[in-house]
Amino acid sequence: MATSRRSAWQPGLSKLERRNARGDSDPRDAVKHLNHPVIAALVLVAVAFAARTLSLTQQSLWLDEVYSIWFVNRPFDEAWRVGIFPDQNPHAPLYYLVLWGWLQVAGASDFTVRYLSALFGVATVAIVWRAARAWMGVRAGLIGALLLVCSPFAIHFAQEGRMYALYLMLAALSLLCMMRALKADGRRGRGPWRYWLGMAATSVALAYSHFFGVFWIAALYGVALAAAWPGRAGISLPVLARRYAPIVATGALAALACVPIPISLMGSGRTYSLQDVTAPAMPVDAVLRDLMAEYATRTRWADLPEGWAVALTVPLAALMLAGLALAWRKDWRAGLTMTGLLTLPVLIYAPFWQTAGVFQPRYAIPLFLPCVIGWAVALAGAARRWRQAGLLLAAAVVVYFGVAHLRDLTRPEFQREDWRFAGDYLNRMTTASDRIVVFVDYIEPVLRWYYDGPAPIVPYAAGLDVYQPEPFFDQVQSPPDVRTLWLVLSHDLAAAPAHRLLDVAYARYPWARAQYPTNGSIRILAFTPRWRLDALPPTAAPMTRRFAGGLELVGYHVDMTRLSPRERVSHPPSNWIHVITYWRRWGPLDSGSADSMSIHPRIRLVDEAYGEWGGDLPRLPDVFDFDPPAGWPEGAIIEAHADVNLNPITPAGMYRLTLALTRDGQRLPLQDGSADFVLLSLVEITP
Repeated sequence: MATSRRSAWQPGLSKLERRNARGDSDPRDAVKHLNHPVIAALVLVAVAFAARTLSLTQQSLWLDEVYSIWFVNRPFDEAWRVGIFPDQNPHAPLYYLVLWGWLQVAGASDFTVRYLSALFGVATVAIVWRAARAWMGVRAGLIGALLLVCSPFAIHFAQEGRMYALYLMLAALSLLCMMRALKADGRRGRGPWRYWLGMAATSVALAYSHFFGVFWIAALYGVALAAAWPGRAGISLPVLARRYAPIVATGALAALACVPIPISLMGSGRTYSLQDVTAPAMPVDAVLRDLMAEYATRTRWADLPEGWAVALTVPLAALMLAGLALAWRKDWRAGLTMTGLLTLPVLIYAPFWQTAGVFQPRYAIPLFLPCVIGWAVALAGAARRWRQAGLLLAAAVVVYFGVAHLRDLTRPEFQREDWRFAGDYLNRMTTASDRIVVFVDYIEPVLRWYYDGPAPIVPYAAGLDVYQPEPFFDQVQSPPDVRTLWLVLSHDLAAAPAHRLLDVAYARYPWARAQYPTNGSIRILAFTPRWRLDALPPTAAPMTRRFAGGLELVGYHVDMTRLSPRERVSHPPSNWIHVITYWRRWGPLDSGSADSMSIHPRIRLVDEAYGEWGGDLPRLPDVFDFDPPAGWPEGAIIEAHADVNLNPITPAGMYRLTLALTRDGQRLPLQDGSADFVLLSLVEITP
């Protein structure tokens, strides 16, 4: 029989002897035998912090992240009115309220806005460890945390200045509260009540962090009602009341606290709609394929290479089903809970996916949690039965996730829009006499976040017809001394699929240069409204080379003379050299030179043996097409642009740029007959 506390208290006994008499453990033993799973979990949290912060600013902020800052980087009352709850299209306020307070302390920068999300992401790892441990055991908790640490899907949103890291953290916290409440159910006292109240509080916070969180809340309470059933042996009115009263009461409180959400949405005006006009309606099977592909590789199913979609996602889907089977084998509550969390949200979301076209994997980010725990249960079960095989399988999944994350860090086509590149490029290239035109009005703040150059940014005027942009160009070209007109296009095809901005620009001005950051998600196109000059610009290197046919090269400018042959952001894999040449007439033109479609300069990068390692890309219309030499005024200098595309395997060394003037594809000789090309600048190609 156990010794009572009264009998354990005897005079003359030491503190340790009294503790042993009561059956208490020695705190020194707790330190000596520290819980190894806790140490492992702390290590995983530290690794998660490193994985989410070391490359935090490697990628540029994209449009939505800049708008997160733009919404809240102002006085609180203005932030509430402009960004959080404007008259139209209100946003879920919780993230912006937290971000507003955070930026008051930390300041607004690429790092600070993302660091907040990184902290939420790290906290999610610890919460998932506790939730999976309470639900499916210690081994499943550690493996679930490990998978979350290295998941490219989880890392991506933990490195984004948006609400999704907070959204996922609160979903995990509500799941943890439900797990602890179900485990505490059946006990007397306040044990389960505090967890159900915690679930209600986190559920309300979830709904106010993203409006689609209400779907996860509905699924979570539906699962809780089913899993709280006491079973045949314990069915009685007092037992049912004790189990269901806290669920119903706290659920009602949560629902009551969420009432302002639909009221604010209905009061935001007729223009607010859940309909996404840019996204097609999707059947449930397509959604499930996309979700599994996103969770596995952070890539849509259709964007994966043919054959790889099945090879990469089906094994993880099978692993999740295996985890589901093991959960049912453990006990019916665990199986029912996992099944409900995997299916109920899908059934609730499905009508919106199929009709409104509002599917985005990030909107359904809470669904990621039962998938991760399902994978963890399957891997834990394999490790329990076949230790080496289970560990190898877990290592394979970790490596698989790691490769996908490395791809996100190194391959621009999988990265966010690189507005940092766009801003830096325009900072280098623009002058005060240039104009930068943005077509979609909401592009202006994100460009200004990185651009602080001398050229004014001109948004496409509101109210003008996007299909008749000629009046807009007339306004931009006034005053008439505008040297270069830059068009920065992004999201323009979604806003106006058949807009004529480019068509009219190509019809009015000669092409100058182009950049296509992040796989063309941003297009930077330059045109020259003033291609006829009175004098050679000071940036040009003077030169006098006369070609047969009446044209003379009087100068040139090369933007880079030392560069790598490869480029990873704007036009991978090749790098480009931009060359500007300046021309004028030196004598009467022959009939061939007067043909607007026959004469063009051609620029090549050559080695010492005149082997070609790069050439200009024909971009029509160039200035020779737009303004044929026969119409050039006497003494006028004509500015022509060319982009020289390099061979990405060009060996390191010194090269020369050569220029030839061709007519009908044939080189025209120099007037003195010495050669049929001109040597321009030396170019150093680095390794």
